[in-house]
Amino acid sequence: RDSFTANSGRGLNFQDVPPELMGGVDIYKNQTADMIEGGIGGTVSLRTRKPFDSQGQVIAISGDVSYGDVAEKSSPTASALYSNRWQTDAGEFGVLVNFAYSKLYGESHGIQSDAYQMYNAADLPGAENFVGEDGNGQVWLPNASNILMKEDDRTRKGFALATQWKPNDSMLATFQYLRSDAQLAW
Repeated sequence: RDSFTANSGRGLNFQDVPPELMGGVDIYKNQTADMIEGGIGGTVSLRTRKPFDSQGQVIAISGDVSYGDVAEKSSPTASALYSNRWQTDAGEFGVLVNFAYSKLYGESHGIQSDAYQMYNAADLPGAENFVGEDGNGQVWLPNASNILMKEDDRTRKGFALATQWKPNDSMLATFQYLRSDAQLAW
């Protein structure tokens, strides 16, 4: 399956997908014949979790707190996973439910300047002080510059559901649902 993003580009924005919902990441430098047509430079495959990946019941709960030292704010991250499989007369069934939540505060400070342009010192009052005794040289000044402070407030939520059914050794049916929402205000 392919995943598309709404970031006005062709690529997936990896920060939109909670890592807790992934079982692994496979990176292929060169395409093989059995792969879906992808990019020229290679393919990154995000492998989601499925109930038959584990031998039995799995229960996992995790949480942590991140502290942004520049923003001077703490933010929580939490995830929970339940997976189990059962042998029945109709075959083997498996169910996996996974939820992830992350909040992140950040802050960055910066200075930017635009392209420099050459001016005659005589055309700019005060510039004659920087060009020598005759005051007729040239000076280089940026077209624009700014100082900035950016505060980030990111919320990311993810939910995954997977069911699998294996009635015999030659058939395996899998249903997966994955929802990931990320919002960044700055």
